Amino acid sequence: MIEKLTEEYLKDSLITAYFINNERTRIEVISLDEDKKSQIATVIPYDTENDQCQALLKIIDLDGLHENTYQKLQNERKNFEELALQLAKKEGLIVETNKADSKFFNMMIESIFNHKEDDKESLFALKIALFELDFIKDSKDKEKKAELRKAQTLIEVLQVAFSMK
Repeated sequence: MIEKLTEEYLKDSLITAYFINNERTRIEVISLDEDKKSQIATVIPYDTENDQCQALLKIIDLDGLHENTYQKLQNERKNFEELALQLAKKEGLIVETNKADSKFFNMMIESIFNHKEDDKESLFALKIALFELDFIKDSKDKEKKAELRKAQTLIEVLQVAFSMK
């Protein structure tokens, strides 16, 4: 157990250091233990009058601490996003777009056939997505495009789109 961080110890053992609070007043220092077999986390104040902080700042400057903090937060965010994506896939909240599975089709059928009349957002989103398809975007049939814009239900929208294909 390291009782106090010194410049000599940190030269050989420092792995990383970063701020751990938004106020940037506390630093977590990750270093190797005396046997160099395990990592130790030590929290010190960011205080240029503090001996341990002074020792650390001789090894890594303030810009380095800020950069390490930024990188740590970016890595944590990336890991969180990957975990959230895995969980969402596992729970069926999202599906792979390049593979058809029954969950996707069940959600699609449920959405189309049990569409609430007052759900204008879904209707609008479907129309926008359809107008991005090349065969509709490039179509010269102004009547069909107008019919697509005026359709009032998801089924009507899809019927018009199918008739344009």
